[in-house]
Amino acid sequence: MTRLVNPPPAPASCGPPRIHPDPRYPARPPLPRRLPEEVIEQLRDAASTNDLSAIDKLLDTHRTINTLGLDRVMTKALERDYAAVVERLLGYGMSMDYTFALEAVGFKAKESLDLFLRRGFDFNEPISFNEPTVFAYAVHEPEMALWLLEHAGADLNKATGLDVTPMSFAAEDASPELLRKLLKRGGDVRRGEVLQHALDRRGAAADDIVEVLGLLIDHDAPLNAIMYENHQPSTNMFFFMPLGTPLHKAAEMGKADAVISFNHRGINVVQRLRTVLIGTIPLKAQEDILLQSYRVAAIQLHGFLGPL
Repeated sequence: MTRLVNPPPAPASCGPPRIHPDPRYPARPPLPRRLPEEVIEQLRDAASTNDLSAIDKLLDTHRTINTLGLDRVMTKALERDYAAVVERLLGYGMSMDYTFALEAVGFKAKESLDLFLRRGFDFNEPISFNEPTVFAYAVHEPEMALWLLEHAGADLNKATGLDVTPMSFAAEDASPELLRKLLKRGGDVRRGEVLQHALDRRGAAADDIVEVLGLLIDHDAPLNAIMYENHQPSTNMFFFMPLGTPLHKAAEMGKADAVISFNHRGINVVQRLRTVLIGTIPLKAQEDILLQSYRVAAIQLHGFLGPL
C-alpha cells in the first residue's frame, strides 16, 4: 500500500482574505454606535442659544452614523425656531420626519417650516393610511393653518386611504371663523364625513357645535348620508360596525341640540342603519335611542314635541 509522504493542502478558507494592518497607517477607531448622553445634552444647550460653532464642533468631534437621541436637540431648535440649527441637524443626517413638522406647527416655528419647504418636505402627503396631512393638525391654531395654506400650498381636501380629509379635522377642531375661511378657499364638505366629525367636538369647541353643523350643511354636507356609503374602502374596513347618519350618531351621543338642529334642517328621522348582518333592516335599540333623544331634546329646548 502506497503511503502519501506529504498530506494534501488544506482547503482554502471560504471567508474573505485576512488583511494585515499596515503599521505605517494606524487604524481609526470605529465610529460610536450613538452619541453619548452628555454630548446630546451639550448639543441641546447649544441649540437653545443658537450656538452654531459649538454644534459644529460637537458633531464633528463625536461623529456617528446613528442620529438616535438627536430628536431632542431638534425639538429644542424647533421650540426656539432656530432654522440654522435645524439645517445643521438635517445636514448631519436627520430626516425631515412628519413628527418634526408637527412640532414646528405647534411651536409656530415658521422659519423652520419654511426650511422644510425649501428642502422638499411634502406638506400634502398623508401621514398614514388613516391620518391626513400635517395641515389637518394645524386647524386648532388659525394662524398656522392660514400660514400653511399661503406658504405651503396645503390641500384642504387631500384624502387618506379612508374617507378622512383635513376638512374632517377642521369640522372637529377648527373655530367657526376659521372654518368659514377654509370653506371660502375651497374646502369640500361633501367628502370626509364632516358632519360625523363635527359631532365629536370637545371642550370649548363643543359650545358652537350647532353653528358648525349649520355652516357645513349650508355648504352641502350630505345630511342624510350613511357613514362611508360613498367610500367603498372605508366601508370594507368598517364592515362590522353599524353605520348610520349624523342623526343616528347625535342621538346615540345624547347631543340634544344637534338632534334638534338636524330636525329643523329636514333630516330623515326614520333613515335606517346599515349593518353587516341585517343590511338595511333597522336596529330597534338604535332607533329607540334616536326617537327618545329627539323627544327629550324637543321638550327641553322648546317645551313641546315637534312632528316626527
